[in-house]
Amino acid sequence: MMKSFCRWLVDQFPTGDLVLGDTLHRGFMPQDVPNLCTAIMERTPGRTNPYLDHRTEKYYQLLTRGPSYTAAETEARKIYAVVINLRAIDLTPYVNTGEDIYTILITEGNEPAYIGQDPKSRFVFSANLTLRVKKEN
Repeated sequence: MMKSFCRWLVDQFPTGDLVLGDTLHRGFMPQDVPNLCTAIMERTPGRTNPYLDHRTEKYYQLLTRGPSYTAAETEARKIYAVVINLRAIDLTPYVNTGEDIYTILITEGNEPAYIGQDPKSRFVFSANLTLRVKKEN
């Protein structure tokens, strides 16, 4: 699910602002990549409804760092604005062979907030995102 979501997110920035593996990372934040970048991480397991087992909630953290407070905040808010309040997003075009297919029914979250500086004095913002999704296969 996270792989296809990241591919979808990159596609929302056709100017090349987000590049998977360079300015957007999945699962962790590498230290040796550009100063201005974002990682999407799963921080808690998804929640499944026992009565609707094909529907679940995915909880992601968007962690954005930058060389200045303003750069990090601007990038975090730009990405958050794209991913919040989504409705009925079909991720089928972003799925590779063998991966599960999901539809994002709705997204909710908490706005980016400053959480401090990393060991290399880069400014870090964090936002939380909940995706209510439906497994299609």
